[in-house]
Formats: sequence, C-alpha cells, structure tokens
Amino acid sequence: MRERLRVLVPGGSPGIAVLSFVLLLASGPAAGQSFAVGGGGSLTADHGFQVVDTAFDNWGGFVFGEMSLGGFHEGQDGFFQLRFSYSSLPGGAPDAPKMNAWSGLALVSYRFRETWWEAGLIGGVGITRMLPKNPEPGQVPADPTQAVIEFAIGAQTVFRVSQKLDVRLELLGEFPNTPYSHTLIVLTTAVGYRF
Repeated sequence: MRERLRVLVPGGSPGIAVLSFVLLLASGPAAGQSFAVGGGGSLTADHGFQVVDTAFDNWGGFVFGEMSLGGFHEGQDGFFQLRFSYSSLPGGAPDAPKMNAWSGLALVSYRFRETWWEAGLIGGVGITRMLPKNPEPGQVPADPTQAVIEFAIGAQTVFRVSQKLDVRLELLGEFPNTPYSHTLIVLTTAVGYRF
C-alpha cells in the first residue's frame, strides 16, 4: 500500500494529485484495501462577522472518491477522500448578492467501526472559488471573484445499508480565507458505493 500512496506527493499540483487518485482507483484495491465513490447534498448556514445566516437555507451538492488507509487499531480505520462540491453562500455584507462557491477538498477521516455503522472525525484543506451573483435592485456588491484556501473539520457517521452501499451524515465547520469573514456550518448527507 505504501508504494501506491507514493504517487500522491505532497506539494504536487492539484491536477497531478487528482490524476494519481483516479489511476489509483483504476488499478484495483490491494489486499485489505477498499475504495468508495458517491455523492450527496448539503445545507449551509453562515456565522461570519458581517453576516449571520442561521437558517440553513443555502443548498449545495458534492461528489467524492475515497480510499481506505487501513486499520490503525482493532475496530478503527483511516480514510483519504477527494471531494468536489458546489454551494450557494450569502454575500459578505448584509446587502450583498449571494455567491456560487466551487470547492475541491482533500480530507482525512478517522472512524471507529462497529458492525453496521462507523463514526469519527473528518478534516482537511482545499481550494474554493467564490463567484458573486449579479446584484439585484438594492444590493451592493461586496465580494470579489476569488480563489481562496479553505479549511474544514467536523464529525462523520456512516451507516452500512448493505455490503456495497452506505449512507453518510456529516456536520462540518468550513473556514474559507476570504476578506469578508465566512464561518460556514454545513450539514451533509450522502450515499456511498464501496468496492
């Protein structure tokens, strides 16, 4: 397995990392190793300094590819995940138009495993591209079009529906490094297919 992980070289370009991960999936699992792909939806609230939107009325969606890193101890597993997502976010000021946010995240999770469910922590870093929508009458543009670094951390629960399918629930805090503070609380649900 170590030989396979060497292709994901820290400091390489995002394109090389994505290509390496795709080739890793295509090569088939090593002994005791598993992969998963899937997708789901999200609801986001923003607790930034300029704007507080606690209604979870900003929707989004995402797809992911995941690779197991093996068990560190009995009943405990690590996972590496690449996730690509879209979400609608409030603007950085009270009268600013909403934004479209496109993200690519590299995440690591550590889960405690039971017979039909797993639970643990998940976190990582990535790049988010913020694209403000056109202002409506009375709105004032506040956020520039920009690509920023984003950090994410949270809790994850995975329910095994069958040997191949699972349902995933997450509560994440996401922190994009933007001029206007956005502190995002994200609820996600997803379906994964293991192979």
